Amino acid sequence: MSRVYHALPGGGPNVFNQDSQVVCMPVSKTNSNGVFLGDDPLQFTLPLLLLQVSLIFFTTRLTHFFLKHLGQPRFVSQIITGLILGPSAMSTRLDFLKNIFRPQSRLPLENLSLFGVVLYLFKLGVMTDLGMLRRSGRRAIAIGLLGTLISFLLVTLICFFLRHSLPSDLHQGYFLLLVTSRMSLTSFPVTTIALQELKLLNSELGRLALSATLVSDMHSWVLSALATALFLGATARTPTVGLLSFLTFASILAFIVLIARPAVIWIVRRAPEGHALGEGSCIGVLLLALFCGFVSESIGQHVAFVPFILGLALPGASALSVTLERIDCVLSGLLIPIYMVVAGLRTGVEPGQAHIWWYLELIVIVCFVGKLVGTIIPSVYCRMSLRDAFSLGLILNIKGIIEIVTINQWSYNGRISTESYSVMVMSVMLVTGTTTPLIKAMYKPSRKYIVYKGRTIQNSKKNGELGVLACVHTEDDVPSVIGLLRTITASPPISLSSTPSLATTISSSSSSEGGVGAHALCVYLLHLIPLAGRAAPVLHAYRRSLSSSSSGSDHIVSAFRNFERRTRASAGWGLVSVTPYVAIAPHATMHDDVCQLALDKGVPLVVVPFHRNTASAGSPNLAVRAMNRKVLAYAPCSVGILVSHCGRRGGGGATEITPRAATLVNACSIGPFRVTRVGMLFIGGADDREGLALASRMAGNYRVELTVVRFLPPEQWRGVANKEARIDAETLAEFRLAHDDNERVEYTEAEVRDGEATLAAMRVMGEKGLVFDLVMVGRRRGQESTPTAGLSVWSEYPELGVFGDALASVDFGRSGIVSSILVVQQQARIRGGEETDEEEEGGGEGIGWRGEADDGFVEKPT
Repeated sequence: MSRVYHALPGGGPNVFNQDSQVVCMPVSKTNSNGVFLGDDPLQFTLPLLLLQVSLIFFTTRLTHFFLKHLGQPRFVSQIITGLILGPSAMSTRLDFLKNIFRPQSRLPLENLSLFGVVLYLFKLGVMTDLGMLRRSGRRAIAIGLLGTLISFLLVTLICFFLRHSLPSDLHQGYFLLLVTSRMSLTSFPVTTIALQELKLLNSELGRLALSATLVSDMHSWVLSALATALFLGATARTPTVGLLSFLTFASILAFIVLIARPAVIWIVRRAPEGHALGEGSCIGVLLLALFCGFVSESIGQHVAFVPFILGLALPGASALSVTLERIDCVLSGLLIPIYMVVAGLRTGVEPGQAHIWWYLELIVIVCFVGKLVGTIIPSVYCRMSLRDAFSLGLILNIKGIIEIVTINQWSYNGRISTESYSVMVMSVMLVTGTTTPLIKAMYKPSRKYIVYKGRTIQNSKKNGELGVLACVHTEDDVPSVIGLLRTITASPPISLSSTPSLATTISSSSSSEGGVGAHALCVYLLHLIPLAGRAAPVLHAYRRSLSSSSSGSDHIVSAFRNFERRTRASAGWGLVSVTPYVAIAPHATMHDDVCQLALDKGVPLVVVPFHRNTASAGSPNLAVRAMNRKVLAYAPCSVGILVSHCGRRGGGGATEITPRAATLVNACSIGPFRVTRVGMLFIGGADDREGLALASRMAGNYRVELTVVRFLPPEQWRGVANKEARIDAETLAEFRLAHDDNERVEYTEAEVRDGEATLAAMRVMGEKGLVFDLVMVGRRRGQESTPTAGLSVWSEYPELGVFGDALASVDFGRSGIVSSILVVQQQARIRGGEETDEEEEGGGEGIGWRGEADDGFVEKPT
């Protein structure tokens, strides 16, 4: 028999209190000979460990499958799984589970999970951007400091008044100080993970929460080192030990900053741009993190504390981040759930210690209220709404892995009793489980995108400046977007035979367009980059940088700057201005950056590339498609989805580019006097009228030939025109009157019986040589009318509408009739607007969508 202490790494027999459990067990073997030779696999380390890991993985996924519908995060599901499998629930009734998770079998499981915690916190440290401290405003600093300070002071006062009635267990050592300090602080990694699950990472409130949390977390790192030094000095009963511990920690920091950081930066710079580290470099960095864990354990800190500090000192958004992202599925998907479940397994719910439960819960509640009050006061003072301030307070009260790691460390070192450990774990779980659903219910970022006044092209001044937010994901999106902007840009009269002089250009344009500044185009370029290698999202004005994350932006911005310079040179003055921005965010919430920038700049039009434009190797980018659908649902203005038939891959894998499509691809590099043919296909409705308004702006460009085709049902099918039909007729009459003397504008009508006849009419145009560089159609919210009858059966992309989807099909694109398609949706969400029962998938939130008519005629009775 061998005496085995049921303890975890970080402690020894000398630090166990009276509640520690001592287990005697035979020395077990690692491998089993199998059941056929009479061995019980559950009595051997390896098969038991594999069964425990498998059972934990399956149970946590199953638990979260049900709890996520109640708004619970993965952290809560994992702790509850531990409670279910532990002595408080099923294992007391099922001997099978009791045998699997018996106390003496948990040691290998706990060591395995601690290995994952070390690497996981190291990864979170690398992803943390300490530069946010420099960018934190006064509001974030005030919220971070006051929230911590008020919470700490309130608990201190409560403990002072209750000092004579507190149980003896709570007077042990520095227990109250430890609990108060930890529950008053907010952890940056925990907040980041919570905001990711809440999909609020790049919302305005999420960015403020991250800045305030980082300010608060800086104090926790210093307090952790001081608390460990005080504990070691008190345990050894000499202050020299505590001082030596703190000086050793300071020496480690110097090693990290002066030696480890420069060495890792040198390794990272050797890696190819955008690629992961090589095998040798990756192993070297991971071994450095594990060695720091050994040093951390040796000086009395938690095993993951120094690796986390090492990660903070290393560069994020680099080849190192790409490497760590590749192992994240093992860390966050397997090892971290094991760690959380083990914490739940060690938690026992026993009503016998009710007095300890009551006092500890009182401390936790006071910390919660103090944090809430300390957040609301500076937030409201900074003119934040009370609702948002309360939501921010709830976010900063969220607890998670850092709190569990800290509580486990206290238990390992004998600083708290078993009952106190259980209360603290349950309290952390209850606080997070309560606040998360409340945040989801109270804070909706999309609410601020609902405006009282319509922001559409129709409502814009006819000859005033037009603002456009142009979004691009990759360099492949640039030619088609610039080609679209070129058609919107106003230009002076041109002569194709000779280049006009600058004086002639300015004179003729000023006289015909109403003066300098008429039809000016203000382009806000937004480069959308998926969040990788960093914890916090970024939305800022473009700044040229040598880092790998911005090199793609450099090329894209250069192309748009070139477009701006060439336009100014050809027009004679600054008719086009380009202001570039960069957004780094998760795909799931990338639409928030698009909508926020559109709201701030007050633009009437947002242009996003179709997800098939950004496809790689022929596979569509579904994340971009989801983002486009959310932009359509929440945008505070009109939206245009730009579909390009350029670069379409054929069945054999070779790139097929039609002759007309090739001219659009080269739109950035060709001369300024090329004529672009634009078609506006008009059926009827608000979206088509918005597209016609944009076409009217394009008609002012002397490099654009515009053809407006109105599709109508046969005359014998038309009945009495309804309200929408009358508005359509008035809009078309105004358009024709405004461009009556413009030889570059042509208007025609075509009678069609169904959608197939409409597409056939388009093909006939192509056979007659009427092909277009750009075709504009209204999205029409998926509504079907006579000219589109039957097309919805084959509709693949609802975000393009029935007609737009048909024109964007591969077969139609190969015909060469159309090079690019702009599907226009007029601003859909206006506060106080007309209410309808139909809501966009993923949007709506109780806000009415503008009604959409069919072709505008009431069918005659037969």
